[in-house]
This record gives sequence, C-alpha cells and structure tokens, in this order.
Amino acid sequence: MVPCRRQLSPPALRDLLRASCHVIAAALFCWVGAPADGHAQVTWTDAAFDEDVLDEPVRLGTFRDLAALRSPAVVNIRVRLRGGPRESYVPGINEARAEGSGFLINAEGFIVTNAHVVESAVEIVVLLSDGRTFDAELVGTDERTDVALIRIEDEDPLPFAPLGDSSRVAPGDWVVAIGNPLGLDHTVTAGIVSALGRRDIRPDGRELYADFIQIDAPINPGNSGGPLLDVSGNVIGMNTVVNVTANSIGFAIPIDMVKALLPQLANGQVERSWLGVRASRVPHATARDNGIAFNEGAFIEEVIEGSPAAEAGLEAGDIVVRFGTEPIDDFRELVWLASVAGVDREVEVRAVRDGRRERFTIRMGRLPGTADASDPESGQTVDNAQVRGPGFTAGNISAEVAAELGVADGSGVVVLSVQPRSEAARNGLLERDVIVQAGTIEVRGTADLERGLAQRGPGEMLLLRVRRGEALVFVSFFP
Repeated sequence: MVPCRRQLSPPALRDLLRASCHVIAAALFCWVGAPADGHAQVTWTDAAFDEDVLDEPVRLGTFRDLAALRSPAVVNIRVRLRGGPRESYVPGINEARAEGSGFLINAEGFIVTNAHVVESAVEIVVLLSDGRTFDAELVGTDERTDVALIRIEDEDPLPFAPLGDSSRVAPGDWVVAIGNPLGLDHTVTAGIVSALGRRDIRPDGRELYADFIQIDAPINPGNSGGPLLDVSGNVIGMNTVVNVTANSIGFAIPIDMVKALLPQLANGQVERSWLGVRASRVPHATARDNGIAFNEGAFIEEVIEGSPAAEAGLEAGDIVVRFGTEPIDDFRELVWLASVAGVDREVEVRAVRDGRRERFTIRMGRLPGTADASDPESGQTVDNAQVRGPGFTAGNISAEVAAELGVADGSGVVVLSVQPRSEAARNGLLERDVIVQAGTIEVRGTADLERGLAQRGPGEMLLLRVRRGEALVFVSFFP
C-alpha cells in the first residue's frame, strides 16, 4: 500500500439543484473548530443529509453535474520538498518536487489535505480550477492520521465543499473522487464504496489511526488529499492510499475522523488524550457469559497503574461497550475515541463487569510521550534525550511509556517517529517500536543507540532488534 501523492437533463438539473439546496441549507450548521480563547479558529459547513437521495437512481447527468458543482473547491497542491536531514538541507540542491490534491472547507481559504503531501515542504503552491495560483501556509499536521490543514488567502470568498457524515456511508453507495492523479488536474472518477472499517492499512509501513473507507473509484498517485463525494456532493472522505498492485482498490479517511481533528489542527498540532488500558477483541466465551454480542465492546486486558482508567475504577476483564456517546463495535474504536477525547475532559464510559452494566466517569490524561499542545516549551514527557537515526527518531522510555508498552524501564529506546518513504519505513520500522539492540550493541538508552549507529561503517547495513508487543523482530536496511 502506498500513499497517493505523486512525485514528480431535467432529472440531472434536479439533482444539481437538490445538491445546491443542500449547501444553502447546510449554512445553518456551521461549526467553529476551536474555543473562543484567542487561538486560531477554523470553520466548516456540515451538509444537510437527505435519505431520499440515496434511493434515487444515478442518472447519466449526475456525475457531470457533481463535477461541475465541486471541482472549484478541489485544488492541486505542488510542493518543493527538503531532501535529506534538516541540518544538511541546501536550497536548490537536495530538493525534490511532488504533487497532491486537497479541498477547500470554507470561504476563508482553509484546505484539508494529507500530511504526506506537505511533509518536509519548503514551499507549498495551490492551484485552483480557474487557473489562479496561491502560496499556501502550513497550519497544522497530524502524522498519525495523515491529515494536514493548510491555508491560502484571497480578498474574495473562495469556493468550498460541505462536509458530510461518514457514519451514514454503507457498502454499495455511489461515490465520486476528484483529484490530480499523475499531475492531471481535476480528474473525476466514479465507483462505489467497497467496504468500511479497513484498519490494517499501513502506507509506507506507517502505523496510523485508521478506519479507512475502501472504494473502487480509480485513484492514483496525485489523488492524495482529494475529496471523496457522495451523490449529493458532500465530502464523505479524503482519498489517501492506493494499492498499486491491484485494480481499483483505494482507501479514503472518513470525513468524521478529519472533523474530529480540525479544531486542534487549527492550532498547529493534535494533542492526544490517554485512557491507559490495553484492549482486545472480546473472547467468544466472555461475550456469551456476559450476554453481549461477540462484535460488541472492547475487552480490557490490562489497566495501566496510575492511568485515568485505573483512577476511575476500570479493571482488567471489564468490557467497554460505550465511550461517551459512541457505542464500541470494535475494540480498535476505543483506541481512536480515547486519543481524540481531549486532555482533562471528563468522559462517561459504560462497561460490562460480571454481566452487570456499570458507568465510570473518567478524566482523560495526556498520552505519555507527547507534548502539551498548549505549551510549546513543555517538550515531551519522555526523557529529553533523543537520537536522530537514519529515517527515524528515538528517545529514552519514561515510566509511563514503559507501562503502556509493557516493557521495563531502561530496556531500550522507543521509536518516536519514522520518516515516511525512508528506508527505515520501507523495511518495517514502526512508531512505538522499542529498539533493544543496534548492530552488536545492546541498547538500554539513547547513548547505547548512538554507539550502535556509530559502529556502522559507510555503506554498511544497519541491523536493529526491536520489541513489538510480545514479539522480538529484526529490522535491517541500508540507510
């Protein structure tokens, strides 16, 4: 799987009018994406939803009208990329160029795209369908979901697309993708939703918070960041990944996930909240004994000592069936919901314990190993010592992170980030891996990792031994 950034008639009229009316009606549902506390704000329009539209046949002019209606809100993004480490960057020398797509979400010029489209960019240029060109500023990115927010400015209101409700999407729904595959700007393709809830998709080996919509509408490199539309012209997803070895298998991030991130992206970065549990699928026997469906809830295998979950009274063996207002149908949903719930926010959690349904009020904490977004000087909660390796960054393990990962303090260093498309990523190194050996050096801290990296001669392969969950695996590559 690879991300899809590219390196260098009356019935039809009725459909169009209906979709346009949805935009007008949706203006009554304008969301403000940040609290009124002086921080940056971003607004978007939540589209009205008409069940009747889904039951109407798709007509010959439907896709033509959708293309005319929404293409003005779709943009071509061209970037100059920094090649190599920041400290060795030389303008005009070690640079590359790439292209992707994006879409305007309001008249003020805010654009949503994929993080991998704009990462390492030293210049971002946005082209509109009418030929106008703008320099764009990067507002915020979140690598763990591959979502980014950029902005352009114009004296006049800009065209934008209303954001739909991806929770209403179902396999078999018609969808339209607009983007810039292979540099061919504003290409329109159509298909259907093939499946929902694809969570084991790892573009370039990256571990993402993912709940992808699978589609068969053709997308190609360059489509990254473009909108996936329903037949009413509402954005229901962002096209992100294409399987280059398959025929018409693509993946889009549900727009509801994007909307959950926009308020924080407007302030530059996403602050992850923390529940403090290890969850898995509910075992058949446990589901039967507790009177719930097998595909309902998240089984708590472990509660981290001192975590928000522990302080609220959750215990190993509990089955979380609701987090806030959201039912838990898959244990991985709990991970996502907990990560975006908000630091210090109180959330009501419902769980089944010994066949009884109980309620817990949990004040969410901050994910160990992440920075405080409200305080740029706060740094990380892991030890400050970090090592920049070829294609990755690693740091010492704090007690909190050690408890979360199930390892002992001083038993390695944790991978904090992996540069997409680097050799480290291509050969399987993942964020949250724990490096326990580098070359012949046993790694107990960042100083050991530095010695192991220095041991490698020019052109020699780097061999890392990492702990991933309960397994010990080897990752080797030529930097």
